[in-house]
Amino acid sequence: MPVPSNVQSAIISIKQSLKGKQLVLFLDYDGTLAEIQSEPDNTYMSKDMKRVLTDVSCLEDVIVVPISGRKTEDLRDRIGIKDIVYSGNHGLEMSGLDRPQQSGGKPGKMEYNLNEEELSKLRGGIKSIVTEMKEKKLGKEVGGNIEDKDTAMTWHFFNVPPNDVEQTVQRACSIVKKNGLPVFDGEGCIEVRHPKITKGYAMKKILREKLGENWHETHSAIFIGDSSTDEEGFATLLEDSGFRSDCVTFIKIQTDNSKPTRGKHIFSGPDDVYTLLCELNNYYLHSAIVN
Repeated sequence: MPVPSNVQSAIISIKQSLKGKQLVLFLDYDGTLAEIQSEPDNTYMSKDMKRVLTDVSCLEDVIVVPISGRKTEDLRDRIGIKDIVYSGNHGLEMSGLDRPQQSGGKPGKMEYNLNEEELSKLRGGIKSIVTEMKEKKLGKEVGGNIEDKDTAMTWHFFNVPPNDVEQTVQRACSIVKKNGLPVFDGEGCIEVRHPKITKGYAMKKILREKLGENWHETHSAIFIGDSSTDEEGFATLLEDSGFRSDCVTFIKIQTDNSKPTRGKHIFSGPDDVYTLLCELNNYYLHSAIVN
């Protein structure tokens, strides 16, 4: 059974693994950088979290990459830090890999982990599911929330009356499956996305394109997330024998200790993430002064 990490002990271990290395920091958003809200549109980072994340992103030795189930544009708008790479829709989308964003300029072009034919087919399936869910009145009429993300979708049921949840979720799932896509469980929601693309694909692509095949010689990576999609993303790294997954530290956020996890450390929520970011900021600032 997983045991929650003492955050300070975890930080000591993490700092030891970073000696002589620069850092790539992959961060989920909902539940990791921001507390989950019943209305997804109301999920924002605290001012303190935004401040320390901005400070860390400015460090010469740290690359910050927000990676989320949200659409990339939504993620970028909520975080608001320029000149960094963003990855949305569970690793399917990436923005900012091509070039640094110029201050005040347009974001980098969007890249996808699918070819045009596969992307078109996926978009068609998502559009059909969203249309049918609206026709069957599975939105706010029943306490649901249909979040159309172009190449993915999320149907939230936080506000569905407790006695109606099971039946209503079954109705939503049947629509998804009828359109040929699998259902992924989320926190108070079901996720609909490409069945094979995970956050791990995006992490590998970003590391190799930003730093080269031998990225692990100069950098370590940390990946923090709270959901099953984050577990899947890390599993993608472990399953690739040609990838140095031993140089990636996975930190899982969860409060149910009965759940199995591949996480090396377990945090309880965004407050623990904030503590780690503060320590990382101080660590690399001190290293810069010493060197």
